[in-house]
Amino acid sequence: MPKADDLVGRVTRQLAELRRGAKVTQEGLADLLDSSVQHVSRIEGGQNVTLETLEKLASALGYRVIVAFEPTGEGLKKRPTTQRQRTAALRAETQALRTTGKSKS
Repeated sequence: MPKADDLVGRVTRQLAELRRGAKVTQEGLADLLDSSVQHVSRIEGGQNVTLETLEKLASALGYRVIVAFEPTGEGLKKRPTTQRQRTAALRAETQALRTTGKSKS
């Protein structure tokens, strides 16, 4: 599972690429936002980032932020809750160990 920092880094790097692609300097973007170059630099570096800030920067560059969730196939797995379910799960795990020689994680 990716860390939140990885996600922030990917998003802020993409935002910096959009800014450069639009041929806008950090100073120019700061002026558009009535902010400082240091603030824009920190955001592009992944610091002090909020969804609201990302939306403002994207909008200043002529973009809108779209958040999408895609299934990974990994998510939370339902754990056995009753004694009968736990016993069945343990039997299945034991059988898997016998047949494959390794644990299911």
